[in-house]
Amino acid sequence: MRRRPPQCYYVFTNEVRNLKENAVFALAETVRQSLSIDTQLPRNIKVVFRSEPITILYMRVRGGYDWKNKKIVLSGSDWCRKSFIHEIMHALSYF
Repeated sequence: MRRRPPQCYYVFTNEVRNLKENAVFALAETVRQSLSIDTQLPRNIKVVFRSEPITILYMRVRGGYDWKNKKIVLSGSDWCRKSFIHEIMHALSYF
């Protein structure tokens, strides 16, 4: 049986949905400071929330980073804090 996420999950995901790109910039700054790295996000980065799950090669994924279009794509209610930060790390690593 699948357990329901804790309340902090909903608070975080709702904040990200409301703040969108501002949430990306704030967390990216925290990552840069924490890891002491000198890197920048793409200037025109976007966050896209898909209502349906993302499936790649029969696997369900929580999100992705589209480097060509500079978009972080998050899947329905599958994503969480870890997956959001993971996609920000991808965005920070493209030159």
